[in-house]
Amino acid sequence: MDFLLIILSVVGITVTYGLPGLEIPSPLYNRGLGIYDGNSTTIQKHPYLVAVCLNNYFTCAGTIVSRSWVLTIPQCGGSLKVSEVSVLAGSQDSVTGKRYQVQRLEVHPQYGQGDVFDYEFLCIQIVGKFHWNSRIRPVRLPKADPPVNSSMVVCGWGKDGRISSEGNSKQQLFRVA
Repeated sequence: MDFLLIILSVVGITVTYGLPGLEIPSPLYNRGLGIYDGNSTTIQKHPYLVAVCLNNYFTCAGTIVSRSWVLTIPQCGGSLKVSEVSVLAGSQDSVTGKRYQVQRLEVHPQYGQGDVFDYEFLCIQIVGKFHWNSRIRPVRLPKADPPVNSSMVVCGWGKDGRISSEGNSKQQLFRVA
């Protein structure tokens, strides 16, 4: 099941950032997409999900794949300076949690050369290492492909309608089965 989540996170991240009505100063905003008809979930159920931030503002989702690497898509910061990007882990609402600075951004070398989603990967290396706990853990990757017609779950960030102390609408974790 987690394998499907990471694949859908990579592909589905394109629909988890830039939600309508979210006021953030980001060039990545205005995509007009989002997770719809989702149910609230907790970071403890999906501790591999992180918020990728541009100048400390939520931009999109990412997936923890190891002690120091996050997988996301190039639109989440692949053309930016590492000093502009940070990763927020262990967050239920894209505001709280542990913020990690970024050391390196690596876009797949063949990104943009194939079909729409071919090579659409951005690897983010954080400064230091993630400290595992109930809210921060890597996704478990399968040893084999899942069976055809397997059920899957997509999770990501969605607008919860509450306003943070900074005046921005918070993002909340949601899942769709």
